Amino acid sequence: MKEKEILYLIEKLQLKTISTEELKRLQHLFHEASGNKALLQLMREKFDEISDSSEALKSFKQEQAIRSRLIRHIEKNSIVPKNRVRRYYWASAVVAVCLIVGFVFLTDKVTDTNGELKWTTVDTQAGERKKVTLSDGTIILLNGNTTLAYPTQMLQHIRLVKLKGEAFFDVAKNEKKPFLIVSKDFTTQVVGTSFNIDSDIGRVVEVNTGKVNVFAVPENKTIELIDMSHNTSENILSLINKTSNTHVFLLNGQKAQLNQQNSWEVSTYYYKNWFDNELVHLNEPLHQVIRKAYRNYGDSIAVHPSMVDKNITITFKNRKKEQVLNTLAELCNGKLTYNKMTNTWTITKK
Repeated sequence: MKEKEILYLIEKLQLKTISTEELKRLQHLFHEASGNKALLQLMREKFDEISDSSEALKSFKQEQAIRSRLIRHIEKNSIVPKNRVRRYYWASAVVAVCLIVGFVFLTDKVTDTNGELKWTTVDTQAGERKKVTLSDGTIILLNGNTTLAYPTQMLQHIRLVKLKGEAFFDVAKNEKKPFLIVSKDFTTQVVGTSFNIDSDIGRVVEVNTGKVNVFAVPENKTIELIDMSHNTSENILSLINKTSNTHVFLLNGQKAQLNQQNSWEVSTYYYKNWFDNELVHLNEPLHQVIRKAYRNYGDSIAVHPSMVDKNITITFKNRKKEQVLNTLAELCNGKLTYNKMTNTWTITKK
């Protein structure tokens, strides 16, 4: 049982999700294991694994010195036979690693303060995609022409990112720390689920798995509420809920779109999207379809003014850029031309 508990707590330590009490428990288990050969071997293996993989440990310059002092202290003061000294060394070394990584983790984890948040930003160009993995294990796929920002240091009570553009989220489950995505016109809150957000063109949230709360609270107001929550016992989700005029709760297979009146329109979602190389357009004006095509492919696309408001309903699956644009031109009874000098596609009247 203790082996499983040690492995579980070490995994939480490496993922930076361990609490202060759990860290103390892990240290206690290490001390208890000093006479158990099997546990010492397990600890040695985990010590090697952490040493190889932990960025926190790599950046801790005194680690080698601590290990050296530990072994010298054991050799000098221990009365156990020499063939057992190495086992005690590894027990102490792993305890040291636990203390080091735990210290780095606990000091790196920011307690929410009134200070201005510092952000790490990831951008994509039109036609480019990127994958971002956060420290909690959350995976985010960025579509083209998108900006993602997350706090440089962890917050204590929430997980937070800012989004401009489109991204697919696979959020690691943590019921104690809800995950907030703030964008220009709305805020999305989840615990652990997968979903797509188009924050600027479609203003839509599409849920693949789990449950999602969406609030018509813009980015600047949500950030203001986060700052306010430092000085009140009321939590941030309660403040957002009170502020939002319109709020929807989505299940898997549903999507919500924020209309021009800032009201949510909920409908069925068919799970396929850009990350599956499938583009679904349901009664969308051509100018919006063209903006999405630019985000996906990266080439500039011009459309004759008389065509921009024509509604389009079509699905493209694994289609090349020229095939997609040719089809759009045909649907508008137009023709497609390409200028190599300016790298621009144009849909004009026939």
